[in-house]
Amino acid sequence: MSATATSVNVKLFFTDDDNGSRIALYELWIDQGNDLSSNFRKVTTYDGIALTHTLTAANDNISPPGAIFRMKYRAKNVDGQFSEFSKELIFALGSVPSAPNAPQKNDELSG
Repeated sequence: MSATATSVNVKLFFTDDDNGSRIALYELWIDQGNDLSSNFRKVTTYDGIALTHTLTAANDNISPPGAIFRMKYRAKNVDGQFSEFSKELIFALGSVPSAPNAPQKNDELSG
């Protein structure tokens, strides 16, 4: 997973929880953000097939930077049966901070 101020890129992993039939697709779910207890909603921009997906603030209503979200996914087999949901991934949007300025010696405070 990687995140910026306006997007997050997630990687899904194949599951063995197929209920005896081939996996047809995956569903990605995300909560409303910031309270760690809000309801989850299905991510409609995810195609169900790719094992990576980029969520964006503009397309997936995930903002502002610093907001904390929970995400999970599940598989659906060819018979229409769902796996258990994955463990929740908790993340926040945010850019990597810039490097701090080099330290400066203050001659007045030096002994």
